[in-house]
Amino acid sequence: MRRPWRGWTLVLTALVWLALARPAAADVSGVGAEVPVGVNATGEACRLRVTEEDPARGYQRSSLFCDGWSSPSGTLHRFRASREYTPARLLTDSTFQKGYELRLGACGPVEPTTLADGTRAALRSCTRLERGWPMIVMGAVNAGRGYGLETFPTNARMLEAAIAALQGQAPRDGRDGTLSPAIRRAETMVGTTGALVGIQDIGAAETLWRLGHLQYRSGNYAAGEVSFARLLEIHGRVLGPDGRPWEIALSIDDASYHSPDLAMVSLAVDGVEVDRSRRAATRVPIGGIAWLEAVNCQDVVDGDRVEGTLEDLSRSGVAFATRRILRTNDRLIFHGRFFADEINGEVRVASVRPASSPGQSIVGCRFIGLDQDSEQRIERILSGGREGARASVDLSALRSAAAESKPDDDGEGSWRRVFRRS
Repeated sequence: MRRPWRGWTLVLTALVWLALARPAAADVSGVGAEVPVGVNATGEACRLRVTEEDPARGYQRSSLFCDGWSSPSGTLHRFRASREYTPARLLTDSTFQKGYELRLGACGPVEPTTLADGTRAALRSCTRLERGWPMIVMGAVNAGRGYGLETFPTNARMLEAAIAALQGQAPRDGRDGTLSPAIRRAETMVGTTGALVGIQDIGAAETLWRLGHLQYRSGNYAAGEVSFARLLEIHGRVLGPDGRPWEIALSIDDASYHSPDLAMVSLAVDGVEVDRSRRAATRVPIGGIAWLEAVNCQDVVDGDRVEGTLEDLSRSGVAFATRRILRTNDRLIFHGRFFADEINGEVRVASVRPASSPGQSIVGCRFIGLDQDSEQRIERILSGGREGARASVDLSALRSAAAESKPDDDGEGSWRRVFRRS
């Protein structure tokens, strides 16, 4: 006797097994809702949490939290978008753009790209104004929705997983072999070190900055110096020698003489920020020669000549290669020749790093005094401009004077008499 119910039982069992084997899509709606979105490029597990929602406007803002830092390491905006709305417009002319430009600077050009499913996207590389971390902003438009992500490059692959989660789809596999062109390009925007900065390093640096600041405020200067030293070590290791330099502003809070030979000075921290005076300015690689006169240097006698070859130029500073030993904060009078242009001014050494040529160093300097002519020449060089054409000599007045005059008695031409009288 046939028992058809056994066949139906096998079919139902197979369907249940397939449903359990496939990852379930989470409901990401309502403030506080949270969903895992996978692992970023540096191996840190991340989750997306809704922090703001306005159903009437179709707007939702979510924060990205990754292991190693209790603060958000990215923000994703979701909103209604018309069919004509483009990712490039989202990154250059939108509320999202006006918002991220308050926190980011030195943004590069918009690069069009696509996500794994063919969704139109665009991205830009930027630098965080606080502490100088590399950042990216990405935009995508899909099915009447716009998505804007602001995060660190290591979290770029979270965008596709977050979009899938917000659309009610199951999480997608984010292995390296399945990354879209947009994600692969975003993860190469890592600066000069060639390595992605992990969220754990960023979280540790931000914590050390706050800790050191509090220690200095409370008068525990020794502990504050240790915290800032660890902070600078992390910053230099993850960003490399070409990273944004840090600057600690101190002021004398109290000073008194303990003995005729010993003064007690109490310092107060006014601020600890990234020094933007050099790296924030646009630098142009440029060739030429440089010669400098020492004013106040540790290893060069005052008045001695330092020669070098130019590396790059910006509105706020210059870099040159030299065999002389210079130290940070050395002061010199700078003379540089760029073809027909010469720039003169006082500079202070901001950084020294080894050059590719043995025995040479690349010295980065900040301008602390420039004359007006040198400032104008720098502007012209950086803008690619040239000197305007020289004014042509107008000979019409001379011809008129020569035509009206008459030869003199000695027979000489009138033009000689005109010149003789003038």
